This record gives sequence, structure tokens and C-alpha cells, in this order.
Amino acid sequence: MKPARAAELAATPPWELEFDTERLQARRVNEQDRSLFLALYTDPEVMRFISKPFTAERAVRSFCKLVRDRDVVPPERVLLALRNVATRQPVGICGIVQFSPDGVQAEVGVMLRSEAAGKGYGQEAFRALVGAAFAAFGLDELWLECSSHNQIMKRVAAGIGFSPTRVRKIEPGPLLHGCWLLSFGRFIEVNPSTEIYSK
Repeated sequence: MKPARAAELAATPPWELEFDTERLQARRVNEQDRSLFLALYTDPEVMRFISKPFTAERAVRSFCKLVRDRDVVPPERVLLALRNVATRQPVGICGIVQFSPDGVQAEVGVMLRSEAAGKGYGQEAFRALVGAAFAAFGLDELWLECSSHNQIMKRVAAGIGFSPTRVRKIEPGPLLHGCWLLSFGRFIEVNPSTEIYSK
């Protein structure tokens, strides 16, 4: 990553990605979100469009690294725990999975608990996340890795303005993941009235 861009990212507090929507609150994952993180990444139903479910040991290692690296600058990733505003119950996790080497692009994603699916939370959270990511980090472009079988996520991505660019095989297994891209200009064009969410 170029020094100037690294310094720019380092100057942006990761909590700037946090946001609120009508039904959801998104805050940085912390130690209190351990059970949510482990439940998501070890659940075959949640992971069916992503990869093989994590073993419990791998999920614990991944979570511990995430918490340990919370203050690394520039950030490697920024994950947010999603909670229902009314019930305070956890809904899922979303955030920036990784930044590109030059720091001008980032991969975004969202995962929902099985019982939270089918309620529109994914679309609500993902749209807000995209706006918050562009606003917080001054990114030029976002990308999404989406299974070719995940029709719901493909519709959500297309509705926000993402366009598919390529497909790659996920090993091991039969999954094919497509890479979807969205520039900041395209996001504003497709979503002219969308609020750029922030806490």
C-alpha cells in the first residue's frame, strides 16, 4: 500500500464505519460478540454460500485474531455486529473483509443468523454498509464475492448498483463465486437519495 494512502486509512478511526438504520445498529465486533461470531461461522446453513463451515477451533482462532487486531493501523478488516434496535438481539455481522493493496478498494460482505433471514435485514444492512464504507474511508470502489447460487444476494447487490465481473471456483467444493464491483460514482447514480450512513 502506498505510504500516503496507508496514512489516510490509519487516520480514519475504524468506528467511523459504524451506522444505524431504521431497524439495525451496527457496531464494531468486540469480545462480547464471541458467541455470535462462532455461531455464524460454524453454521452450515449460514455458510452454505460462502465456504465450508469453520470448525470450532478455527472459528475461535479467527475471532481471537479479529479482536487482537482491532487497533492495527491501517486496519486489515473492520467487522460490525448487527443488532435489532428494538429487541437488542444479535442479527448478524457485516463489514469490510479486506482492503486492496493500494488501499482504494475494499471487499464488503454481510452474514445473517438463520433465524434473521427473510426479514429484509440483509438488504437494509448491506446498503447502509456500502454507504458507510464509501463515506468513512474515501474508497474508489467496493467489491463483493458472491456465490453464483445465492440469488437473493445477487439481487440485493444489483439493486444497489454492483455489476458482476468474473467467476472463480472455490476449492474444495462445487461453489462458484462471482466478483461484483461498485464504484462510488455508480453508487450515487443508482442511489441518489440514499443517506450516507454514520453513527
